[in-house]
Amino acid sequence: MKKVLLALLSVLMVPVLVAQDAPEEDPNNMVPNWNFANYTGKPKKPGQFDLVTDWSAGTEVIPDFFLRDVKGDQIAVPRNIHGEQEPASGDSYAGIVAYSYRGKEPRTYITTRMKTDMAKDQMYCIKFRVSLSELSKYAVNNMGIHFTKHAMNVKTDGSLLFDDFITADANQVIDQQDGWHLFCKIVRAKGFERYLTIGNFAPDDKTTAQKVKRPSGYTEMQKNHAYYYIDDVSVKHINYPGECDCSEGKIPESKIIYSKSAASVEGQTLSEKVESSTIYFYQFKPEVTSTFERDLDNLVKVLNENKLVKLKIHAHIDNEEAAMAEENPRIKSLCNDRALEVVRYFQKAGIERNRLITELHENNDPVSEMNTPLSLAKNRRVEFTITK
Repeated sequence: MKKVLLALLSVLMVPVLVAQDAPEEDPNNMVPNWNFANYTGKPKKPGQFDLVTDWSAGTEVIPDFFLRDVKGDQIAVPRNIHGEQEPASGDSYAGIVAYSYRGKEPRTYITTRMKTDMAKDQMYCIKFRVSLSELSKYAVNNMGIHFTKHAMNVKTDGSLLFDDFITADANQVIDQQDGWHLFCKIVRAKGFERYLTIGNFAPDDKTTAQKVKRPSGYTEMQKNHAYYYIDDVSVKHINYPGECDCSEGKIPESKIIYSKSAASVEGQTLSEKVESSTIYFYQFKPEVTSTFERDLDNLVKVLNENKLVKLKIHAHIDNEEAAMAEENPRIKSLCNDRALEVVRYFQKAGIERNRLITELHENNDPVSEMNTPLSLAKNRRVEFTITK
């Protein structure tokens, strides 16, 4: 009996190691061990991704786990058997085969159970970092993520093929070797999503494979595959698309917000009270500032006192925001995001959603036609009218 108890204790008391100076975990990220900082032991050779806490292989072929300060250079960070790459964060990352010439090398996949299931019809921001290894002879598209209700631990050494896996909008061939490419996608959940798996889920004949040149400074022979490092995986619930920053660049923004000289005038009609409650926004921002909360509170009072009326919410953006939206997906829905922010404010105050009507004007109805900072600030607004 003592031997049995000792054996059980040895199984249960598996130490979990944590990389030193690991970045703090985002409490909103539904992915456990998002940057592979926690592990049960240091890797000694390729094919030891099973050492990573909370993650596993999607098939019988085990992916690679790379870590700083390990013995041997095959799975070291930054230089290793496949190339050289600093982690996107922390001291570690994963490595998978996404394609091989004529399928001679099996693909690999990494998978985990999320902290919570995704809720039906809710929006989520999906991100991970990916970098093509320097000794890969090919770069491919179809790098993606697949959500399932049940664990993805398939007893096969072949490829996992699915039609409903998720790629980035452009689904481009990822050939970035210097630094990290950002995979980013907004999805609306179907309600069954519990596990996520990362890899290439398309057959070879539907995967674009492009040859890449060996970078200067490398003398090793290129390998007949597309091998990618993976890091910083995140799934976060969002309320509107603007919360999911898929931009690699910083958006310039004006710090000017228009300040109106508004005051309630005695004798105003109901329509006049409502129409004088326009609120304004910082450039490229959808959030309602505290400056205008009093205006919204006054509208809540109006709606509570007039139960038969409905409120039209007219959202606007300025010309610079409209121009930037054509280039940057982060703010493509800025006009709608502003309207939704106002809707949520009213709903939190107890106003029914069916009494709130949104109209998006983009930059088609400016208050000022000039492009001075002040004129642009006047155009970044949400106006209100009543209807029955």
